[in-house]
Amino acid sequence: MHPHAYLAANSSKLGNNTETH
Repeated sequence: MHPHAYLAANSSKLGNNTETH
């Protein structure tokens, strides 16, 4: 599992798009 996907999953939960962060 890539960290990028991890951030994307978290951003989805928070309602923020941090996958571009």
